[in-house]
Amino acid sequence: MTIKTEVFSKFSSFSFNFNHANDEAPDLFGAFFMNLIRGNDMNSPELKLYKFDSCPFCVRVMQKVDSLGIKVEMHDVMTNPDDLRFHMEKTGRKTVPCLYINGEPKFESSDIITWLEENVANLEKSN
Repeated sequence: MTIKTEVFSKFSSFSFNFNHANDEAPDLFGAFFMNLIRGNDMNSPELKLYKFDSCPFCVRVMQKVDSLGIKVEMHDVMTNPDDLRFHMEKTGRKTVPCLYINGEPKFESSDIITWLEENVANLEKSN
C-alpha cells in the first residue's frame, strides 16, 4: 500500500509518503495516520495492558489506570499462555508492562504513565 498524506497547520505544511507491504504502519507516526485513514483517531484509543500482578512496574501502571479511572483491557501473561504468546509474537519480548495503544506497543512504566496522564482527556472512562 502506498499512502501520500498532506498535513496543514497554521504554522506549516508537509507531506510524506510511505510504502508498506500490508495494512500495518511501520512506525508510530505512520500508525497515527493509518488510524486516521481507517477512521480511528486518538480519541478513545483501544488500550490493552500486558502485565503480571507481582511485577512492581506493572503495579505502578495499574494504580495509575485506577486513579485516572480509565478503561484498559488487562492481559496477564503469567496466568494466560495465549496472552504471553501474542505479546511475544508481536514484540519479540516478554517484557511487561506493555501498553498496546491501538495495537502499537509502548514499554517502560514511566513512559506508559506519562502517556496516560497526557492523554487522559481522550481516554474512555471505566464504569
